[in-house]
Amino acid sequence: MKIFVIGGGGREHALIWKLSQNPDIKQIYVAPGNGGMDEIATRVHLSVNDGQSLLQFAKEKEIGAAQVDDPQDMRRDQIDDGGFHLRDPTCTGPER
Repeated sequence: MKIFVIGGGGREHALIWKLSQNPDIKQIYVAPGNGGMDEIATRVHLSVNDGQSLLQFAKEKEIGAAQVDDPQDMRRDQIDDGGFHLRDPTCTGPER
């Protein structure tokens, strides 16, 4: 499975670190991420506020699941506009 994590802080780093230990996860992408994540994930230079671009990337890479960890990274309306809650891939994360 391929995972897409949206955000770039300490919580996202901890999540990616733990996910990287799962043998079923073949690839982890993170946008925008940070330099400390380079050894365990592939950083994608996309804005967390551009739901359409995030969704397009997820479709192109055939992402199995997406995680928005910080509600400030992407407001509910931006997630819906981008389609993460309305279409594939499966997306989880706080709404507020």
